[in-house]
Amino acid sequence: MGDSTVMEFDIETLVSGSVTHGAMASFRERTPAGAGPPLHRHRDQIEVFHVIRGRYRFLLEGDSIDAGPGDCITVPAGATHAFRNLLDETSELHFSLLPAGESEAFFQRLVAGDFDPDDIEAFFSRHGIDLLGPPMG
Repeated sequence: MGDSTVMEFDIETLVSGSVTHGAMASFRERTPAGAGPPLHRHRDQIEVFHVIRGRYRFLLEGDSIDAGPGDCITVPAGATHAFRNLLDETSELHFSLLPAGESEAFFQRLVAGDFDPDDIEAFFSRHGIDLLGPPMG
């Protein structure tokens, strides 16, 4: 993949996995205009998204789903997915990962840029995530 410019995220922990004994962790993401994560899948985690502000397009197992404030999208473990902010301004969503796994450490390193951009696939893989393609266009 190689292009580290796609890896600019504003993600913070809302509920730590330590509070839930590892059952889940929740996060807030502020997504810049037109941005979103690369196509990926979590091998062993369910991911639940709740749109707070703005408009997103999700790609889930090849299906395109548009979502706005109040909408929820559930991604089963192992499902291929990505999303993109459709607006010309920052949008916000909350998401939870079940179980929590090492998601907090992963997102802290991701936000800080504390990984080798030339070895991004290995960084994701070490955290149980398969990187499958670029962000949605």
